[in-house]
Amino acid sequence: MSKYKHLAVARLREFFDYNSRTGELRYRPNRARKWFKSKRLWSSWNAQFGGKLASFKHGDGYRCVAVNQRSYLAHRVIWAMMTGEWPKEEIDHINQDRADNRWSNLRAASRTQNARNIVMPINNTSGVTGVHWYKRLGIWQVYGGARDNRVVKYAKTLNAAIVIRQKIKRRLGMTNRHGLRVR
Repeated sequence: MSKYKHLAVARLREFFDYNSRTGELRYRPNRARKWFKSKRLWSSWNAQFGGKLASFKHGDGYRCVAVNQRSYLAHRVIWAMMTGEWPKEEIDHINQDRADNRWSNLRAASRTQNARNIVMPINNTSGVTGVHWYKRLGIWQVYGGARDNRVVKYAKTLNAAIVIRQKIKRRLGMTNRHGLRVR
């Protein structure tokens, strides 16, 4: 269960229009008067925001929307609007682009499944996720998995380390995109 109190899905559908082909979440034009304290605020809001793009890009690359002075991750709002309930799990962006909220690019995933589709960390120096130079031993270290599934191996050359890493990826069920840099 989420630690956040969510808006009712019916309310989300009153506030937003979603284009599943483009992934755009827009404010509905002519939002109902009942959501505003005065007629002036209502007409001002509709003139300024009605029909416009509702989401903004957050610093971490995800798109967000604001409702009642509270931010929500746009992909979670979209999931709720499309399925009728807030996601119980994480939502994975299949192509690893956090801003791409097309319906065909979103899937419910456990934390483990989502981690198997992760992009290459920005500070990676080997060019391969899960492979780094182990300075103390003067050898390449290859790793993958987590907790009980943790695998750590060593290789003398980078090419040998890459081969080992590919085997680990297959064994752990990581996607082919795991560890690729997103353009």
